[in-house]
Amino acid sequence: PAEALRARALQDRAELAGARAAVGAAAARLESARAASVPDLGLSAGEMHMFRSAASPSDFLFLGVQVNLPVFAARNRARAAGAEALRASAAAQAHAVETAVLAEVEDALAEVRAEARQTELHHHLIPLARQALASAMAAYVSGRGSFASVLDTQRELQMHELDLAMHLAAYSQHLADLERAVGGDLGLVRASESGTRLGHEAAP
Repeated sequence: PAEALRARALQDRAELAGARAAVGAAAARLESARAASVPDLGLSAGEMHMFRSAASPSDFLFLGVQVNLPVFAARNRARAAGAEALRASAAAQAHAVETAVLAEVEDALAEVRAEARQTELHHHLIPLARQALASAMAAYVSGRGSFASVLDTQRELQMHELDLAMHLAAYSQHLADLERAVGGDLGLVRASESGTRLGHEAAP
């Protein structure tokens, strides 16, 4: 099914994996740049026990707050803006690659289906052409037909057989293109070779 092929391509194509990795790296750089612009707040606590005398010990509790302010605010903003631009660029590139991959799958699938219709048509036409040739031969032998009619029907049969061979070759080629577009071996070419061979040999 087309949906399964598209899903497989989105999962297996190496170009998409590389583009997504680039988006992830750009997003990480953006988060790092944004974090550098955020003040850090730290809390501390401590306790001290002093013995001024045996009769009056003293306990002290210390609380502290530490704030680190970004000194180079303008530089940090520029860095974050640059990181955001890189992330947007990487995301756009990944989207473009995804669109191109899906277009390849759709084009290859359309070619496969077109050739499949042609091969099916010629599988129906060849038996009819063989029957027409047999009828022309019988008519010629009985004296009711001409030899030219026999030659015409034989030529038509040969044209259909040649067209079928060409469409079968194109069908296998487009199946290979479809597997390349999907990004993995789906077994389609092997299945088509065995299936079309058996179907052709079984034709009368």
